[in-house]
Amino acid sequence: MRAYLFSAITAIAFAAFSNIAQALLITGGVGPVGGQIVQGIGNQCLEIPGAASTAPIAAVQGFNCWGGLNQVWIITNGQIQQINNGSYTCMEVANSSTSPGALVQLNNCSGAANQLWEINKHGEIVNLGSALCLDWGNAYTTNGVQLTVETCTAGSHQEFWLK
Repeated sequence: MRAYLFSAITAIAFAAFSNIAQALLITGGVGPVGGQIVQGIGNQCLEIPGAASTAPIAAVQGFNCWGGLNQVWIITNGQIQQINNGSYTCMEVANSSTSPGALVQLNNCSGAANQLWEINKHGEIVNLGSALCLDWGNAYTTNGVQLTVETCTAGSHQEFWLK
């Protein structure tokens, strides 16, 4: 019964709210939410390269949304996760960097600050370890561009939606 209730509430949250911040707010006490994370302008999705990547460390890149499992993310407890080779892996800032331009990758979940994210008042995804925003840069319509973290600017290249 609980699993069904959770699924129903999650489905309602996704149907009614496409913005990540709104989805997290509506499901706050219920559990994780999931789906594709879409860049606002280019309408492209965050993904790990290759439909069946099993490496624990992989780039987080942008690519045309096509619905593959490598484009499905789970957002829970401040972490942005993927199920990778049967276990959860987390989006993180590489090498725990606090410098603008640092690469974003997927790695085994550790709970470290470089793997914790929150949504700010502008709807940007902010890394708690660096206080920098997830950023697509100026190539938001180019497939295969690895994402970075940059100073938060409230720019359209830092807007993401949950679909």
